[in-house]
Amino acid sequence: MEARDRFFTSRLLGAIEECPYNEGMKNDIASYIATVGRNARASSRIIGSASSASKSEALKQIADAVDQARGAICEENAKDMAAVTFLAATLSQD
Repeated sequence: MEARDRFFTSRLLGAIEECPYNEGMKNDIASYIATVGRNARASSRIIGSASSASKSEALKQIADAVDQARGAICEENAKDMAAVTFLAATLSQD
């Protein structure tokens, strides 16, 4: 396995390990994706039947949650940017 492949694999597996939402992805990706799809379909039916006011309130709450998580989001983005910088430097040496 080449250095860039090892790097991406370790980065991906690290992200999977860190994220509790990805617990199912560790063992059976196909089953995990099928489950996510079923859950998305069920959720879309519920959301589709909600009033405009309910949807607006949900979006406001989501925006508030994103604002509260802004620091953590920026930290994770910084890790991704560092990974890309490392990969670019590694690839330029090949």
